[in-house]
Amino acid sequence: MPSVRRASPLDAFVIAQHRSPDLKAGDPALMVYVDWVVGALARDVYVGFLAVEDDAVVAGAGLTLLEWGPTRHDPSPLVARLVNVYTAPTFRRRGLARDLTSRALDEAGRRGIRSISLATTPEARALYETLGFRAYAAEMRLRLEPPGA
Repeated sequence: MPSVRRASPLDAFVIAQHRSPDLKAGDPALMVYVDWVVGALARDVYVGFLAVEDDAVVAGAGLTLLEWGPTRHDPSPLVARLVNVYTAPTFRRRGLARDLTSRALDEAGRRGIRSISLATTPEARALYETLGFRAYAAEMRLRLEPPGA
């Protein structure tokens, strides 16, 4: 079984690849995310957990912490978003995503965070449901285009 450790700024490129496995090294979109991860880890607004075997990262999961402000139903000023859950194909179906996600959820709990969201694929939905996540349809989204677009 791979060992698990916390992510460091040195892992930013691997974390970015987990987020966008289709992007190649040097792709501007990938590199922007790499830079963001380095800064977010330093500011402690990103927390990552990585599974490592033979010095290679084989799976990961992270939390982006957002200052949302307390609400009448949640006194915590922070919410979290589960992101970058990825397992290398040859390591899938071994419980790594569950373990790393559980560690991320435990970390959120230690920080007093009660609200955690995520985006999922149909294939991963069952995993997240077994961890207590439920579909939430009360949200809406607006995407603003850059000026001149």
